[in-house]
Amino acid sequence: KEEVEDAEESSLCQKMPEGPAEGNWSQRTKGVLHFLQKEFASQNNERDMNQSDVDSVHQVQEVQSNAYDLLKGQSEREAARFFFEMLLLNNNGFVTLSQEQPFEDITIKPTAKLRAVA
Repeated sequence: KEEVEDAEESSLCQKMPEGPAEGNWSQRTKGVLHFLQKEFASQNNERDMNQSDVDSVHQVQEVQSNAYDLLKGQSEREAARFFFEMLLLNNNGFVTLSQEQPFEDITIKPTAKLRAVA
């Protein structure tokens, strides 16, 4: 049964090509890294469109996401896998994770290192 579940990876953990920054990381870690790059790039594009008429120097909002929104519709198993990969990316300086109180949502913020890996 586990082999079948591993074969049925969600869109968060698709196989991705190896890039220079990922070294010997698992396909799952690379998949989450690339998923987050796309997620934050999409947020940047939306923000840029919304701020086209506003002075961006005074209205700069930091791009961020939260784990709850990213994991909607995922199984508990997939959510646990994603969380583990987020911890790896946090430990390697690609994202910053924060949580205001225990059991509250986890905020995910990209770092310059994540933006540099394209």
